Amino acid sequence: MRVLVKASNDDLVIGGRALNRNLILSAFSRVLAKVSRRAFSTTNWNPHSLNWPSSGFAKELNNAYKNGEFDVLQIHWVGYGTVSIEEIGKLRMPIVWRFADQWAFLGSEHYVHQPRTEDNSFLDERYKMGYAKNTRIDGERGLDIDRIVWLRKLRNWKRSFHIVSPSNWMKDCVKESTLMNQWPVTVIPTAMNLELWSPKRKEDCRRKLGLCESDYYLLFPSAGGLESHRKGGFLLLRALEEVNKGRKMRNLKSIDLIQVGKSSSKIQTLRYTNVIPLGYLDDDEDMSTVYGAADVVAIPSVQDNLPGTALEAQSCGRPVVAFEIGGISDIVVNGKTGILVKPFDVEELSAEIDDLFTDFSEIEYLGKQGRKRAIELWDPKKIAGDFTSLYRKVIADFQVDNGN
Repeated sequence: MRVLVKASNDDLVIGGRALNRNLILSAFSRVLAKVSRRAFSTTNWNPHSLNWPSSGFAKELNNAYKNGEFDVLQIHWVGYGTVSIEEIGKLRMPIVWRFADQWAFLGSEHYVHQPRTEDNSFLDERYKMGYAKNTRIDGERGLDIDRIVWLRKLRNWKRSFHIVSPSNWMKDCVKESTLMNQWPVTVIPTAMNLELWSPKRKEDCRRKLGLCESDYYLLFPSAGGLESHRKGGFLLLRALEEVNKGRKMRNLKSIDLIQVGKSSSKIQTLRYTNVIPLGYLDDDEDMSTVYGAADVVAIPSVQDNLPGTALEAQSCGRPVVAFEIGGISDIVVNGKTGILVKPFDVEELSAEIDDLFTDFSEIEYLGKQGRKRAIELWDPKKIAGDFTSLYRKVIADFQVDNGN
């Protein structure tokens, strides 16, 4: 694995700037990219990546391939200038590109403008229209950076790579895009370590975390916390407040919210809901314990591809309640492994949460079915076999195309 910033002690991960890349030039490139991003303002608060100027990785990778150091290159998330758009177009080897988000076929944004949660409408579908001048979304000012970046991709990406989409939703987005609708796409979900992410005794997990064994717990796992608009924490708070308000009137036990990720000031305004903030958890064992302690896991995302939190929850035998958006329906089978709610319908979300915590036999059934589905679909051996078959095909096609 070749990365710009190494965040582990794994000897198989190689970090740092491109070989023979000047340190001063690398620092200047990062500054230049940051300055460029300030040349426009937008109401799309998702991350934006210009991937400019070049980082030197293309030359390094081309030389490594020429020297026989690898047979196929798999690209993952390359935002924030890891490798430039122009360099991606200069890569000369068999390539598989796994899409973690929509950046590859958008402009500089990593997801389209978030939908209006009031009426479930989207503000922009520029990727379907080719980023014309007259399709710019409301609220943007300055240079049309998204259009400029999209045109750079159009100019430089003449060769189609094989795309791996983790979800059917992402595949559909690719096929609707002007830029990549002719590129080949294969859907391969994320593999899960089913020994790590596995069902645990609820009582043991709660004791380990210092939680009351008899209380009701709904888990919201999100690195961005309740403040992350894309992860929908604000909608979950509204729903859970309504649930607990109603339960108090009916003299029923309230539902506590376990929150993992960035802390939030919003919890101070809650009247009926007790929030237990656990902060960031970097250790997967600790996180699996948190899933084990919860009764139900909430994934109220406004936008998402194939969220790992939902995969982890189902693998740990915990039912998921979520809005039916993005790739979440690839994970959750409504009524069998969890509950899918009409997008952004807070009343329906409230009702479904309330119903679940009224029938714990249903929670147990959904959790067991979720674990069963995880074993069937996300076992690492199965996913590895899918990737291996694809690699062989991509390598063979590349050799034919290059007369070998």
